Formats: sequence, structure tokens, C-alpha cells
Amino acid sequence: MAFNIRRVKILYQFLFVLLLFGVVPIVLIGSQLTAINSRTLEVKEQVYQVQTVRDKAQQIELYVQGYVAQVGSYARAFAIGGDLRLAGSHSGQEQLARTLEEDANLIALAVAPRAAASNFAANTNKITGEEVSRALREAAREVGDGKVYIGAPQILRSSLEPALVIAQPVTRGRAIDGVVMAVVSLQKVFSLVAQNGNRDEWQLLHGDQTIFFVVDSEGSAVAHPDEQLAFKRQDMRYLRVVQDWIESNQLVAVTASFSLTRSNETVPLLGSYASAQLAADKRLGVIGVVNQKAAYMSVGLMRRQTLLVTFIAALVAVVASIFFARGFSAPIQSLAAGARVLATGDFSKKLELNTISTELVQLAEGFNHMTGQLQKYITDLQQSAERNRRLFFGSVRSLAAAIDGKDPYTRGHSERVMIYSTVIAEGLGLPKAEVEKIRISALLHDVGKIGIEDRILRKPAALTDQEFEIMKQHPQKGAIIMSENPEMQDYVPGMHFHHETLDGRGYPHGLKGDEIPLMARIVSVADCFDAMTTNRPYQRAMTFEVAIDRISNFVGTRYDERVVRSLQDAIHYGRIKPDPRVNNVPEVESSATAPA
Repeated sequence: MAFNIRRVKILYQFLFVLLLFGVVPIVLIGSQLTAINSRTLEVKEQVYQVQTVRDKAQQIELYVQGYVAQVGSYARAFAIGGDLRLAGSHSGQEQLARTLEEDANLIALAVAPRAAASNFAANTNKITGEEVSRALREAAREVGDGKVYIGAPQILRSSLEPALVIAQPVTRGRAIDGVVMAVVSLQKVFSLVAQNGNRDEWQLLHGDQTIFFVVDSEGSAVAHPDEQLAFKRQDMRYLRVVQDWIESNQLVAVTASFSLTRSNETVPLLGSYASAQLAADKRLGVIGVVNQKAAYMSVGLMRRQTLLVTFIAALVAVVASIFFARGFSAPIQSLAAGARVLATGDFSKKLELNTISTELVQLAEGFNHMTGQLQKYITDLQQSAERNRRLFFGSVRSLAAAIDGKDPYTRGHSERVMIYSTVIAEGLGLPKAEVEKIRISALLHDVGKIGIEDRILRKPAALTDQEFEIMKQHPQKGAIIMSENPEMQDYVPGMHFHHETLDGRGYPHGLKGDEIPLMARIVSVADCFDAMTTNRPYQRAMTFEVAIDRISNFVGTRYDERVVRSLQDAIHYGRIKPDPRVNNVPEVESSATAPA
């Protein structure tokens, strides 16, 4: 099965190959690098978020555990001293107040013997005695089993400061003598999550910075950049990352993507969490949330830069491909153009290729040598053809002259019929090759007379009917003679049918109208015109004007109107005119008299 594949210029083929193996790999590698780098940057961002929340969780854990250790050291000191009531003495009160002054993060410090009144020192600007007493009662209740007590983070009503209650029992053996309690400020925890500007959570989530906040084991806000959420103990479980932290019950830090929808707007977020383990049963969650677009801004920038670099590289590859493709294809196109010129018969064009390719230069040199040789061969062939053509036409002329020579009254007749026929054919606008056929046919139109007896040809008087019937055989005889040579077939119609007439009364076959070849119609008019304008035994030569008028009377019955009109125009415009030196021998402005 054959496929009709459309041809494509070698420039496009070569360019396609260069682009395929140049641009496509660049694009593929660029896309792969973009994907790999994007994932790498995303992972780095996630690792950064995880590390940040882990660091903050560790800071909170160390901060609280430091005060747990400090309260424990107080409890052990009182246990060694053996009498908690000393804390109520003047020196004990001074010691408590001094300790409170030395540590700005201590809001209150209290010592409560089991069977005596409690003694405490407090920063009255931040906490009231009633709040201290209430916290101490709760602490005394919680340390009954001998364990350290860490209360839930709270906001002090008097100062609206976040605080945490830490208490530890004072023991003697297995007996509990009392409790040491500290109310510790959590303002440092707030400073870990604080951000500049007074913005609410929704605005923060639209920003380009990570917001960090702290929640308790129930998911309520302990510390938050939007302080109102911390003061209200806002339940933060509407954020999936908070739910994940509560459900995980792990200390490890994790990062995950999620989204939050409010007022028909969905914001993609990246969340991270880590745990600050304050005690075996007490932990806080440090949560980091950032707008995913902002988090991956570097990813987008990298993608754009990679795409830009890939585009520039691809563009350079395209330009280079076009440059090299043109450099490679231009010499081949020159060779193709030279071949096309060669096909037109012009062998003079020489190729000059501007290329560094040895093979193409050798090909051009070979092409130039070939065209030179072809030019030589064609010139030789043309010269041989011209000689053969002149020889052929000379032979034909000699044959026609020999035939005309049999009849002294028709000498030169064939030559003149040839001239008239050629001028008529040119006036009809026939192709040059067709004019040449008519020219030869007209010259040989009476060749059949070679088979007519001389007594009939040379008879000075009018022919008898019997003699005329014999004379009428000369077209048929001429056709038979020339048909023996296949090379003469193109000239036979003019010889064979030049005595046929449009009305069907001609001879030898009585053809009508379009049955008569145009060649024969032209020779017929030219033959008649010459017979009328030369002296014959039975008539005197007519002038050109009289002859053409008489021929015009037979248009449509004997002669073709277009052929007669072409003859009229030739006479009118002087392309055929009588020679005044020799009666009615024509002077012709045409290629008809040029040697063939």
C-alpha cells in the first residue's frame, strides 16, 4: 500500500531534528528540575516550620521546668529545715520578698504549713491576695498524693497577665508537712508568639508570616498573636492542625497542609505542631500556621526563575537551531535552485557555495563540472540538430523545386504556398511548433504530382474531365508517399486534404467543416491564392486585391473564414505584398522565408 507523504523542505526537517534533540531535552530537564527543586524547597519549608515549633516548644518546656525545679528546691530546703512556720517569721518574709524581687517572672511565692496559716509574698500590681489564696488552696489539694502540681494556664483578672501555678509538697518521710507554691508569669510564652501590629487571626492568616500560638490539652488558646483569643480561651480545634495535635498525643513535630474556609473564602494553610511536656500528665501544644502561598513563595519564585532560564535556554537553542539549519540547508537549496535552472535548459549558471562543509563544496564543484559538460553536449546536439534540420528542409525544398520544375507554369509555386501558409498560421497565433509543421506541409503539398504524367502536368490547355480526375489523385498519392516515413506523419494532413472544401465538394474524400484539419484549411487558401496571383496557361494573374476579394466570396463554402481573414490582414498590414520587380512575386515580412 502506497502512502502519499507530503514533501517537507530539508530546512524544516533539519530544524525539527535540532529542536527535537536540543529544545525538548532542555524543556524536559527544566520541568524535572522544577519539580525536584519545588519539592526540595517545600520540604525545606516544612522542615523549617517543624524546627521552629519544636524550638519554641522546647523553650516553653525549659522555662516551665526551670520553675518546677526552683519550686522543688524550695520544698527540699524547707524539708531539711524542718519547720515551715519559719517562713512566717520576719526573716522568712524578707527572704520570700527578696526572692520575688530578684525574679521578674515570679508573680507570687507562697509557703503553707499543713497545720498553720500560710505565708506568701506577691506582686500586688499583678495579683491579689485572694487570687493567691485560691491558687494555694487548689495547689494544696492537688499535691495530696505527693506529686508536683502544675495548674492550667490562666489569665489573672487583676492584671490580665497570663500565669501558671506550680506547686510541690514539703515531705518528711511519707508525711506531707505543707506545700510550696509559685505563680509564674507566662508573658515570656506570649513573647514567643507575639507579632507586631494589632491584627485579628483572619488577617494574620492572609499575611506572609507564620503565626505561632499555644494551646492546652483541650485545644483552648493559651497564647496567641491575637490576644483576644487567649483571653477568651478560644477553642482552636476549628483548625485541623490543632485537632491533629490533640489526637496524636505525641511529642514529635509534624507539618501538614489543610485549608480554612470563612465567608465563602478558602485559604490554603500549612500547619505544624510540637508538644511542650510540662509534666507526665501535662503538656502544651505549640502550633505554627502559615498561608501556604506565602510559605511556598520561594517555590513559586524558583519555578518562575527556572521557567525563565528554561525559556531563555530553549530560545537560544531555537535561534541556534535556525542558524545552523539555515547554514546547512542554504547550500542544499542553492543546489536545488541550480538543478531547477538546469531543468529549464540554462547550463550557464555556476554554483558558488558559502560553506565550510568539504562535502558540499565538492558537490557544488561536481555540479558545476556536470553543467559545463551538459552545456557542451547540448551545444553539440543543438548544432547537430540544426544541421540536420537545415539538411532536411533543404531536401524538402529540393524535392518541391523538382516537382514544380516538371511544370514550367508552376515554378516556385510550392515555395510561395509555404510562405503564405506560414504567414497565415502566424496571424492565427498558432504555436511555433505548429507553424513549423504547416510550413513543411505547405512546401510538400504537391509532392503527389510526382506520380502524375508529365503530359497532364505540362498541358498548356485546360484539362479534360478524364485528365482532371487523374490530376485529382495527387493529394492521395502524396499522402501515400509520405506515410511510408513515420517521421513525416505530422505533415501528411496538409498535403492529403488541401483540396477538401467546407461544403464537402472537395477531393479526395469529400470532408466537411471541422472534419478538415486546420493545417489543410490553411494550405488550401494559400494554394488557391497563389494560383490566382500567378500566370497560368488558362488564366492571367490577378492582383492581390482581386484575388482576396474572390476568395472571400467562397468563405463558408470552400474556405475557413478565420484563415481568409488572417490572409487579408497580412496583405492589409503589408506582411505580404507583391514585388514590383517581378510580377506578383511576394515580399514577406515574416519568419516564413528564414532557413529552417
